[in-house]
Formats: sequence, structure tokens, C-alpha cells
Amino acid sequence: MTAIVAGEGLGLLNTSLGLGANGQVGDASWGRNGGKVYVNASTGNLVVQQRDEWLVGVGPDAGLVRTYNSLANNDYDNGDQWRFGFNRRVYTSGGKLYRVDDDGLVREYAQNGAVYVSKAGPDTYDTLSWSSSTGKWTWTDGSTQVKEVYEQIGSTGEFRLATVSDIDGTTVRLELAYDTSNRLASVKSGNGEYLYFDYVAGTSRVERVRKLSTTANPLVTYTYDTAGRLYTVAVDLTPDDAGDSVKYTTTYEYTTATSLQLASIYQDDRSRLTFTYYADGRIKTVTDKRGSDISRVSTYTYDTVNGKTTVTDADNQVTELLYYTSGTNENLLLKGVRLKTAGGAVLQSLDLEYNS
Repeated sequence: MTAIVAGEGLGLLNTSLGLGANGQVGDASWGRNGGKVYVNASTGNLVVQQRDEWLVGVGPDAGLVRTYNSLANNDYDNGDQWRFGFNRRVYTSGGKLYRVDDDGLVREYAQNGAVYVSKAGPDTYDTLSWSSSTGKWTWTDGSTQVKEVYEQIGSTGEFRLATVSDIDGTTVRLELAYDTSNRLASVKSGNGEYLYFDYVAGTSRVERVRKLSTTANPLVTYTYDTAGRLYTVAVDLTPDDAGDSVKYTTTYEYTTATSLQLASIYQDDRSRLTFTYYADGRIKTVTDKRGSDISRVSTYTYDTVNGKTTVTDADNQVTELLYYTSGTNENLLLKGVRLKTAGGAVLQSLDLEYNS
């Protein structure tokens, strides 16, 4: 239904999910479309991820991944708190250098000699380097050595993703192209296959994703409500057959007519998740509804002073998630997990420690 992680910032890259099975509680998978739902116990952020399409080729693959962050204040997309992973950014603010990851996490990079380094996340340190000759930033993944080149967006101080190269070098890469409105127009794989993007007229809201240069037979179709928020995502299950209409649709609803907080997610298989929030924006309840006869509610309470979030499920079983609030682990990483009965008896416990 929902997996629980702990960590700082938006998205998942700087959370305990990087620890593997010990870094999350529960199963994030939900519905039949491969979607995943997480709650960050440290921040109360709801994270929903869905891969709508996959472009496999020589070199890095192109996964069209959407991420929703309930606590986001800038999605670098169309302002509805959903973002595609290709909308990564590099920018400076207040004399500091930042990169926006594919899931919305914003990481600061500190200068270390000729490069800028981020120590956030579970892997080897990532770096950013500037080329004065090209006027571009190059980001290098410390673990995989994948390189991403960022080009300036017009005369702004922001830089957008231009190419992705694997460890073999620059001859094999993903290439991103943009239209005159600075919207992503296409992604080209290393073997010459494309994903094309169409937009609702006069907006930055993606309407269709397709592999053909014509607008016929889109792979994925998106619709939006009257407030401009993502409403439905329909994936063509038989994209090679233009004569049928076999699709799988996911529908998103929001708490009020103008709010960006997700109220529910509904899929064609009748699975449904609903959400409520505290006044500060943290998740309060997650309800898993299967058909008309099953409804299971999990309730979240937060103790930010002591770094503890308590989750009570439909069977009154209690899960306490402890996280660091100070010291060398100031990024709210998971410290421990306690599974308890309704009466408070500890059924299982796990403790984690980190180096500096």
C-alpha cells in the first residue's frame, strides 16, 4: 500500500530508501500500473512515483518518471507539484550552487578545488564542474560515473539537462531537445529512438508522449482539471495497434478546488488511495480502499522534538520510526524502527548508525 522512509528534503534520493530493505517499512507498490507511494516519516511528505514510459537503447536508458511531492514549493515543471525526472536543474542562489534531482530533491554543492561536491545521499560523493569554454555544467554521479551536461536556459541563471552519458564516454548518450518556449520537445536515445512531447496549447502541461514524429497514436495521454492540476494519465496498453483503445487510466483528485494536496488516487482496477493532512501539510492518514468492502486506514502522528513518528494501522499495530535531529546526522536519517502491539509490547526492533 505505502512504504515509510525517513530523510531530509523532497523525493527519495536523500532518504533511508538507499539502505535497501532495512531502510523502509511496508511496500510502496500499489495498483497494477507499477506506481509507488511513500511517506517520509521525518518530514510528513507524501511521495508518489510513476514510470509512464521507458525508452531502452544503447547507453543510458530513458525512463519517463513522474514524481509528486506534497510539500514541494517548486516543481520546475508546470506548478502542480508533479514533475518529470528530465526536468533536472542546476542553479545558483545566495552565492551557493544547487542541483535539483529527478525526484525534486535540492542538493547544495560546496566548492572543493576545481569541482563542487555534494555529500548528501547514500552513495559516493557527486560532483559538478564548470567549463568556461562551453559555458556548461557537468554533473558526475560518484557511484556510476554517469555524466550529465547542463546548458543555460536563455539569459536566466538556471541550467537545464542537455545530455546524459554513461561511463563509456560521450559517444553514447541521451540527447534532450527543447522548443522555443523552453519546453522539453524530445529525448533521443543512443540508438536513435525518440520520445516526443506535446503540450496543452499555451501551457507547459504535457498532453501526450509518443514515439512517432506524428501526433497519432500517443503512448501516454494526460488531462488536467480546470485549475491546471494533473487529473488523468492514460497509458496505451497496445501502442502498436492504432485501431483500438485499450488503456489503463489513473485518476488524481485534490483536497479542495485550488489545493495542490492529493486527496485520492484511483485506478481502473478499482484500487484507491485517499489522503488527509495536518494544518502544517504533513500527511495525517492514508486509506487503502479495495473495491467497496475493504478500507484500511493508517494514521501518522509526529514528535518533531524527539525525532519520532508513530504510525497506527487498521489493526491497531503501532510502528515507531526514530530519526536523527542533530549531531553528525542532521539530514533526518532513519535511526530506528519499533514494531509494537496496541498495548505497547515491542514485537520487533531495528537500530541504525551512520558514519560522518
